[in-house]
Order: sequence, then C-alpha cells, then structure tokens
Amino acid sequence: MTTENGGALRHTFAKILRLERQGGFRNRAVAGGMDAFLQRWRAELRQIIDASVVYADMDDAQRRRWVGEALARVGDAAPETAVASRAAPNPKTATAAAPARAAQTAAPAKSSPNSPARNAAPPKPARKRATPRRPANAAPLRLDDDVSRLSSVSARVKQRLNKMGIQTAQDLIYHFPHRHDDFTNIRSISELAPGEMQTIIATLWEISETSGRGRSKSAQAVVSDDTGNVRVIWFNQGYLAKTLKPGARLVISGAPKLYLGRLAFQSPEYEIFDGWDNAARLAPVYPL
Repeated sequence: MTTENGGALRHTFAKILRLERQGGFRNRAVAGGMDAFLQRWRAELRQIIDASVVYADMDDAQRRRWVGEALARVGDAAPETAVASRAAPNPKTATAAAPARAAQTAAPAKSSPNSPARNAAPPKPARKRATPRRPANAAPLRLDDDVSRLSSVSARVKQRLNKMGIQTAQDLIYHFPHRHDDFTNIRSISELAPGEMQTIIATLWEISETSGRGRSKSAQAVVSDDTGNVRVIWFNQGYLAKTLKPGARLVISGAPKLYLGRLAFQSPEYEIFDGWDNAARLAPVYPL
C-alpha cells in the first residue's frame, strides 16, 4: 500500500468511524456494515487496528470503546461532542453563499396558495414486490450452492453474475465494493460549487420528459430548497418524469457542471429522502 493510498484509506476509515459514532453505533455508517468494510480492507488496515474483530457481535459499550480507540490510531481523537457539532447541516438553517453565486441560483418566488407546487399530492409509496418463498422442504442453502438457488436470482441475473465470476453463494458474499463514494458533503443549493462531489436535499418543483437523438428520452427537473433552485438532468432516463412527482423530497448526489450558463446536475445519484441516516453516507460502488 503506497503512502498516498494509505492516506486516502485512513481518511475514509476515519470518516466512517465518525459517522458511526454520530449515528449512535448502530452499524449503519457504511453500506453492508462495518464488518464488510473491515474484511475488504483487512490487509491495508492491519497496521492500524485489529481488523479481525466482529463489530456486529459487540454491544454498545464495546462499540463505543473500539471506535474511540480506532479513531485515536488513525489520528482523529476528537471528542464525541466535537464530532456531533460537525453533523450534516439542515438545509433550512444553511446560510446563503456570496451574492454572485446566490444570483446564479436565485431562489424562486414564493408559491401562491393555488400554485401546482403547493397543491401537489405527496408521492405514493412504491408497491413492494412479494419475495418468493422457498418450499418448506427445501434443503438449507450452503456456501458452495449455485447462486441460482437464491430466490432473487433469475436466469438473466445469473448470467450477469457469472460474467463477473460469481458462481456460488460464497462468491456473492465476498464480492466487495472496489471503492466508496462520499455523499457526506451536504450543502444548500446556494453553496454549490462546480466540479465537486456534493449532496443536496431538495424539493422537486417540476419534471418533464424531453426527446434527444433517435429514440432517447431524458428527464429534466427543477429542485429547490430555502436558498435557491437548480436544474437536474437525467440523460436517457425519461421514465423518471413519470415515477418522480412534484413535491417529493429528494437526496441528490453528484458533481454539478455548468449547463447553458448555469449550474446543473447531470445524471446524478438520487434517493427519496426518508431521514438523515440515509442522506449522509458512504455508498459502495461494485465492479461490474
């Protein structure tokens, strides 16, 4: 492990530990849990901590002590109160940026009582598909069983998994992400800067489907918070104009760029906002 890569891993690990402490040691700071992250980077982290521990088996007091010791070893022994003060800001309390940037993303006028945005119905929850149940007499799943024995793996999914070298249930368990995207940098719209990975929490004002070359369809939207609005474009994803409804609260993560003279997110990651636990996080990216 080079010094440069080691420094980046230390920084990422310290951020995961701070998020875990901030979240009350509930093992939610990194997708897949702390143990999956430690297993993936065990060789690189062995000089820092004992990565052979099983975090999921610890009680709250043991997790608190282990996280504190790990933070001290990576050079971040800040007290919990200091970490809490650096929690992700609430967009409603975020201050506006410089006038030039604020003018670029000027806030829309307040909507009237009859405006579409105010009267928009909240989005309907998506229907959950029933998970097929395995027969009562089915043999227990073993690590060396073919992935097709998993109820969620169809013939088409099996082909895609096989192309990635995933043949068995064990192969699937040890298919670790090759990096984590940092979505913890939450900003208000007026604070957005071009070219940086940033996350906003905003309300969807409007969205429409647009035609591109050939049969391609894209979705263009305008989202806003208390400090301004920004355009979001999802190329070749025109179906989003039907699935996302005005009034929905979205978590949008990406690196905005200048588009027609104004900042815009282009094909960013997005989720429906359902609480701060899922808004500020490190998201795994798996090799395809």
